[in-house]
Amino acid sequence: MLKTASKEAENYASAQEYEQKIMDNIDKHAQNVVRNITEGAQDNETNQENPVTPPTTEEPQLPEGWDESKVYLAKSEDGIDIPVPIGFSVSQIAGEKSVQNGLVIKQTETNNEFVWIPVENTSEMFGVDKNGNNLGKLYEFTSSGVKPLNWTENEEGIMSWTSSTGNREPDIVTYYDNTTSYYQIAGIKDKNGNQITTSAELKKQLQEEFKTMKESVEKYNGFYVGRYETGNLHEMNAVVAKGNADISGVNRSDSATNWYGQYQKNKTIAEGINVKSSMIWGCQWDAIMKWFLKDDRIKKYVIDSSGKGNYNSSGPIPTGSNDGYSVKNIYDMGGNAYDWTIEACGDGYRVTRGGAITRMSKEFPISKRDNTERSTDVYSGYLGSRAVLVM
Repeated sequence: MLKTASKEAENYASAQEYEQKIMDNIDKHAQNVVRNITEGAQDNETNQENPVTPPTTEEPQLPEGWDESKVYLAKSEDGIDIPVPIGFSVSQIAGEKSVQNGLVIKQTETNNEFVWIPVENTSEMFGVDKNGNNLGKLYEFTSSGVKPLNWTENEEGIMSWTSSTGNREPDIVTYYDNTTSYYQIAGIKDKNGNQITTSAELKKQLQEEFKTMKESVEKYNGFYVGRYETGNLHEMNAVVAKGNADISGVNRSDSATNWYGQYQKNKTIAEGINVKSSMIWGCQWDAIMKWFLKDDRIKKYVIDSSGKGNYNSSGPIPTGSNDGYSVKNIYDMGGNAYDWTIEACGDGYRVTRGGAITRMSKEFPISKRDNTERSTDVYSGYLGSRAVLVM
């Protein structure tokens, strides 16, 4: 036995010294176990003679600036880091897992679905005027190219509207956003749940919401848009769900489906979770169009949406019910219901996009703007909206 011990302890003075070191290590380990149990202590000491490396379960490191209380990191099928809101997961259906094809996320406890829109250069979406106010950069899309709509920017990066009554955001429309018009501010609440009663209050809120959206897009270099038109407009909480038919209205007195009602209703989609939802802004719609133009497979639909929407028909169909009307996994951006935005024009109009059942696909493609009264107009067809997430 002594020979065996001596052989194993040949680097020590004696077998007794070697055995003593073993006993010391055992004793030290036992003391650590007792201390962890009785005091909840975490032993970070390193035993050089007999090191033990505990298993690690580290989460992927979030990119700098990402808010871990709102998003987690996922990798798309085409190898891109994606911020996924907590409570959502990336679709595992073939064709829905890559950014190139339109990455889809689904809310765990609902049927709500959104598609990731990457924005490589956020300075193409936003500008600042001489007073430091944040503005949206809007664009006109034609067969001859893309050009700024109603704005210029000087060498110092100061942006201004070409016309104070042209297409613009964020802004109010004075004819309706007041307390004397029949369609006065109705149903709109501030972030604390209080009723907004003046145009000044609404303008301030729109500016604050635009700033929050801008910061979100800049932080994550993109945003999520509703895969389907906003549904359940006459219910307590709106949804972004396939097959929903409650997506529009034609009665100007219907507080659920006029612009005020849909502006407020789009906010209910994200109630109870740590990100916000909103009606889409004009600069966000334009960012989607510019993203489409980068893909040779589908860029033609930006200026001619033939075959990609429910146009010239007797009525809207449930959103998402025709797979042929999907572009990069986003349904019904052309035709079906008009999609209202927060973009303003003139003193009495909010801008709708994508045409509707009363329009022709070549005349009103997915990029087309139409200036529509705040309340609905029967001649315009059916008016709905589309949501985005703000993280």
